[in-house]
Amino acid sequence: MHSLLGRSILSKAPLYMIPNGIDTDSYVPLSKGHCRQLLGIPISSYVLMFASVDLLDQRKGYDRILPAIHSLPEEIKAKIFILTLGSTQENTASFTAPFPSLGLGFVDNDRLKSIAFSAADVFVFPSKADNLPLVLQESMSCGTPMIAYDVGGVSDIVRDGRTGLLANPGDCSSLTLALESLLVNESLRLQMSNNCRSVAIDEFSLDLQADRYSALYSDILAP
Repeated sequence: MHSLLGRSILSKAPLYMIPNGIDTDSYVPLSKGHCRQLLGIPISSYVLMFASVDLLDQRKGYDRILPAIHSLPEEIKAKIFILTLGSTQENTASFTAPFPSLGLGFVDNDRLKSIAFSAADVFVFPSKADNLPLVLQESMSCGTPMIAYDVGGVSDIVRDGRTGLLANPGDCSSLTLALESLLVNESLRLQMSNNCRSVAIDEFSLDLQADRYSALYSDILAP
């Protein structure tokens, strides 16, 4: 959006970019093993997490997830477990079949969401269009690497090779490749997890957002 404004008729006006912040004290990395035990998820599984207010929202790309998973090598598919947040008219079992799954429904409790994110190996976000999704900030603050389509402002959070992997928009094979690359590389996931937490604290904390607005107002009022 900032880039587009810079090329518009508003380009001669001062432009400021202040991203929304995330409560990094509420969304924190927790013990993966303990979180899986609490949720009843097998420790040895590859846990893929997906979230949307409406799991069947076409814009959020739920229809890309299962085809991408089905194309994974058999030895990876055998260990897949799908964890979802959000409501749907269908039950989670039919949404994720034939893979074992757990649907937590709509969750507005920060602690429970932190437990869910921490239990996951990867947060999958195949949205077809988006801005600066709060759910990606939550995942990042919990230290959960992300895989997403490179659309809108998603790349501001999912930084390819650093906090996650970006796939070609709408391309299931690209999504499959990203999933395979991250799931088989535990050391890369760990490094990305550390990067996620660092970026959340250094660039997206609520205190930083408030400081940026304060500085902006001070600049405007100074003359």
